[in-house]
Amino acid sequence: MPLSEQTNIDKIKRITWLGIVINICLAVFELVLGIIARSQMVVADAIHTLSDLVTDFALVFGVKAWHKPADKEHPYGHRRVESLITFFISASLLIVALWMAYSAVKSIGNPDREPPGIIGFWGAFAAVIIKELLYRWTLKVGKEVNSSAVIAKAWHHRSDSFSSIPVCIAVLTASIMPQWSFIDHIGAFIVSLFILYSGWMLAAPVLAEFLETGASQKEIRKIRDIALNTPGVKDVHKIRSRYMGSSWFVDLHLLVDGRLSVKKGHEISEEVKMNLLQKGNNIADVVIHIEPVDE
Repeated sequence: MPLSEQTNIDKIKRITWLGIVINICLAVFELVLGIIARSQMVVADAIHTLSDLVTDFALVFGVKAWHKPADKEHPYGHRRVESLITFFISASLLIVALWMAYSAVKSIGNPDREPPGIIGFWGAFAAVIIKELLYRWTLKVGKEVNSSAVIAKAWHHRSDSFSSIPVCIAVLTASIMPQWSFIDHIGAFIVSLFILYSGWMLAAPVLAEFLETGASQKEIRKIRDIALNTPGVKDVHKIRSRYMGSSWFVDLHLLVDGRLSVKKGHEISEEVKMNLLQKGNNIADVVIHIEPVDE
């Protein structure tokens, strides 16, 4: 395995294990304060934090799988393992958001009778701050290693941070003015809509990949321009692409002078391939077919 890929795997594992440790500590902290404060919302938030461990372990054990080199059974590599994990994380976001929306709507007309103690506020407040920091750290690593799964996990952290905001508001408001406890449920519903949007934005590219959606016209034009700017290339056509994991696989037809030797035509195709790998956006591999054209 190349050193750069091993470095990326190590980065992903470090940030994921950091998230696991922090989630466990945060969940225990929230659970204790929620019980002391008699706050069902804080206890539920703690359980929600513990549920994140499922996606954390999926990521830490999946990263090595999608970096495995190609083999006979998987000639294009194992990059779609990353896509599956991304979809799993986005699906969990959608499920959590729908559950939050349902619970909020169901509870709006039935606010809790017994106001929680204000100490529960500090558990939820800690979740907001810590989860936002985890989002920033994880997103930074996700962009560094160009991993959709890690970026998806980062947004999962941010959704958790957002979901703890109405808990803070509810506990604080209910402890001061018990008759206003319905604010929590309204806030939870609004936040659930943001989480639904985040989940869909993560799931949409994966669904497009599974449906074999090609690169955008903008990307196709860039691929064409890079190829045409290579000396010896007369024209380019039949450009096809497929998205796999965080990378593109491209194949195209090059038109070159029909009087050139096979060796020279091959050299031109290799130069086009090198230029596309270096200058294209996350292109993993290029297959080129040479066609002759009369001068």
